[in-house]
Amino acid sequence: MLLVQSMRPLILSCLLFACVACDSRPQFESNLDQVVAADLWNASNRGRTVFRGDGFFAIPDTVRRVWIDIGAYKLTMSKHALSSNSDIAVIAIEPMSEHWKTWPDNPRLIGVPVAISLQRGLLELNVNEADGTNSLLKTAPQGELEDAAERPPSHLSTEFLKAVADKMRTLEVRSVPGVRLEDVIERIPPHLTIEFLKIDIQGLDLQALKSASHHLHRVKRVQAEIMNVDLYEKDGTESMSSEQEFLDYMESMGFSLVGEAPTTPGREWLDAFYANDRFDRKALMHTLGPGVPWPGRPPMPR
Repeated sequence: MLLVQSMRPLILSCLLFACVACDSRPQFESNLDQVVAADLWNASNRGRTVFRGDGFFAIPDTVRRVWIDIGAYKLTMSKHALSSNSDIAVIAIEPMSEHWKTWPDNPRLIGVPVAISLQRGLLELNVNEADGTNSLLKTAPQGELEDAAERPPSHLSTEFLKAVADKMRTLEVRSVPGVRLEDVIERIPPHLTIEFLKIDIQGLDLQALKSASHHLHRVKRVQAEIMNVDLYEKDGTESMSSEQEFLDYMESMGFSLVGEAPTTPGREWLDAFYANDRFDRKALMHTLGPGVPWPGRPPMPR
């Protein structure tokens, strides 16, 4: 009994230390590692370990910069950066399992096999004939696409939009896990710089950025696809966003528009580039390397 009483302070100290250690563990918005099935993590990462013991992504110690590629597809935007910079890790977010097989087996590549949305849970992904047009939104009916060709500022012909509509014909509707962008960003160790975020998810890009919440402040640069033609149907509160809606939101989050790259003459499609005003603007304007059309100068006045 005397021995037990004499050890009581030591036992209490150990329990107190354990409680403090437990409380000091990161508190995440969601159980990302549990929300997505283990077989999806394994398949998109070729069996590599994805999470550290503390819940953060298992990013190698050599990494100093992180790129987030949303709608990663075949890593068209980020593959060169990954292969040519040993200090860059890429978080590739892509729900289509067919594309994971095209990715390199690289410990600095973290595959996140989900769709990004304001909503968490199982989502319906419309898989279209043209692979790059898959979307959580349904393709607009043929008649609406033809009407879009008539509305300014469209310079697209009805024939062109008909061809687009044919390629956007939905082949199947696939259930995929959906998470918010904040669920992903918070798993990036806080000491790492998020240098670049690219998003191209066919119509719901702004909603996905909004799902990052205050975590978007960690990102230095954002490249987002904007579509000024209603190629997809509105689905409840989910719908395509205008250039002005993008600009208003990004400015409210402390970002400035620093460049744009229209892909059609009438600005029906364009990539917009935003720089985080919390970081040095001059430093953010340097090129990001081959494959990334990051601007070297501000956009011309409209």
